[in-house]
Amino acid sequence: MDQVPSAHMNTKSVLAALAVPIFLALPGCTTYGPVEGQELARSHVVSVGVDGNLYEIPQEGLQIDSKSGDLRVRGCNDIHDEDCQLSEQRRVEDSYFRQVLWGIRRYFENADWDSSECQKYRRSQIREGKLPEDFRVNPETRQIVVYVHGGLNTRAGSLKQAISRTRKIKCEGIYPIFVQWRSSASSTLYDSYTRIRDGEIRTPWSAITAPLYFVNSVVSSLGNAPVAWTKEISNAASSVALPGLIDFDVGEYRPLRKASLRDDLGSVQGDLNVKILNPDAKADIGKAILWWSTALIKPFTTPFVYTIGKSAWDQMQRRVDTQIIRQDAFLDGKSTFEATSSLMGPNVVSWEGLPADCAAAPDPERPSQAGATLKFLCRFQSWMFEQAEKDQYQVTLVGHSMGAMIVNRALEYLPDFPVNNLVYMGSADTLASFLSRTVGFVRHKKQVHDITVNVYNLHLHPESEDRESTAFGIGPSGSLLVWIDGMFEQPDYILHRTAGRWTNMWQMIELLKNISEEDGTSDQFHFKIFDACPKRREECTSPQRHGDLDERTFWRESYWY
Repeated sequence: MDQVPSAHMNTKSVLAALAVPIFLALPGCTTYGPVEGQELARSHVVSVGVDGNLYEIPQEGLQIDSKSGDLRVRGCNDIHDEDCQLSEQRRVEDSYFRQVLWGIRRYFENADWDSSECQKYRRSQIREGKLPEDFRVNPETRQIVVYVHGGLNTRAGSLKQAISRTRKIKCEGIYPIFVQWRSSASSTLYDSYTRIRDGEIRTPWSAITAPLYFVNSVVSSLGNAPVAWTKEISNAASSVALPGLIDFDVGEYRPLRKASLRDDLGSVQGDLNVKILNPDAKADIGKAILWWSTALIKPFTTPFVYTIGKSAWDQMQRRVDTQIIRQDAFLDGKSTFEATSSLMGPNVVSWEGLPADCAAAPDPERPSQAGATLKFLCRFQSWMFEQAEKDQYQVTLVGHSMGAMIVNRALEYLPDFPVNNLVYMGSADTLASFLSRTVGFVRHKKQVHDITVNVYNLHLHPESEDRESTAFGIGPSGSLLVWIDGMFEQPDYILHRTAGRWTNMWQMIELLKNISEEDGTSDQFHFKIFDACPKRREECTSPQRHGDLDERTFWRESYWY
């Protein structure tokens, strides 16, 4: 399996967070290389710029910056120059979306599933036990998977992933579409210090004041050190505890972990589909040893991740939002918003540039108010409704980490979106968003259209979540979701914690059962908790790290549940 850019804070990400001055002052030398499979990418990738623009993958001239790992159109001199990258935005947007959507029908009408390349791939998957021996592509099952990756991915890395995965997925009779957005640590930190101030683009003032903001971050990191240490000690207490020796209870909210995993399985199963692969999984003593061996270094790194890492996290959240509504929509008071009523709540709005039927081309005289991701999904919805055989398509939306946030925000504006399965892998969205947006969408489809939408939530084992190490154990312990709950967000209410951690979601199961039983949707929610593996990561069949969740076969139903 090809390695995929991790969504967790890896070594490169931590070093990037601690070396912001280098990014700002030492651009260094750069070389470029061509992108293989460029035409394939044009039919399967919707690439979104930092401000929500469509980043068109051109016919030719696309190159990878070997130093920054970013993409550049030939002739552009500044990788942060959106005007250069996104020239003739309004003209290309409609035709580019049309090309991606037309590719779906062409694929199912003319695909060569029995090519030598596909046969070789499927035989290898069968030998490894990843596909059943009787696996056959069923031409009548027209499966489409729309995948949205999470944070801390470079544009070049996620594009390479999409190209590599596309060939494999299509050999299984599935048409993949990848929504790609720029979420690398270096890019988000660059914007945080040199481009964005108080939620607005302010250049060149932001660049001029960047040194002051960076010094402030360093000073704040030192000032926040005592609080950061308490966060690390609290999580470390959980991550190094051995089952049978110590089992922590935290007030009335007892985390589901250690020996209690089996006991709580019975209490949450009920009418919902909860699947724990191995309730008796043993702790990995090696992770505890790694934590203690690096314990003297963590007090120095944790405060900087606590403060500077939050700057990157805030910018990634901004880029999630601009994929739905562009900042241009609010410039000069030119946008015309209208409140609409919906089962999703009072926050749903409609505006010019995204009509109800999602079919009209953008107005060339006005800025594009909808972000590229929402606009594409809107066009996808219209395309599906136009297909005479639309009921033959099986559509799955997959969101990993922050990708789940993008999926949920899009569904809030597209309550009739044609989808059969929603798959959330380690969702970085909140429990409140899951209950209002995800559950609200499922109820709307059931009550208004009598359509069943299955929801699959994939979670790491609680011990794997707590014990994930970063930068060979030098960074704070815990997965990205642990960092979000403990450092970046500091939620003051349980519903503001991340939905991708089973220790959080478990507390919502009873409430979800009551809600779903009222409208007959209880059989549509599925929860899968992977086991903790005491072996080396490469020898484990289940994901052990947050970034592992999308390194597996996320397009297969067997992986979801």
